[in-house]
Amino acid sequence: MQRWRAGRHRRAPRRHPGVPSRADAGAGARARAAVIASIAAGTTEVLLATGVPPADLRQAAGCAPS
Repeated sequence: MQRWRAGRHRRAPRRHPGVPSRADAGAGARARAAVIASIAAGTTEVLLATGVPPADLRQAAGCAPS
């Protein structure tokens, strides 16, 4: 008599709050790589399009402020 188990497989797995899915993590890694690459190339125009000051993005990426 295991009626309490019925339909359990249909429920989506509960994610921990604040933990992104694998797809989100991949997108974030690609965005970070693009930001770091653009900082290294000195193309601040690309960063300015995001609306964040380049100095903040350099600090967030771990680069030295310039």
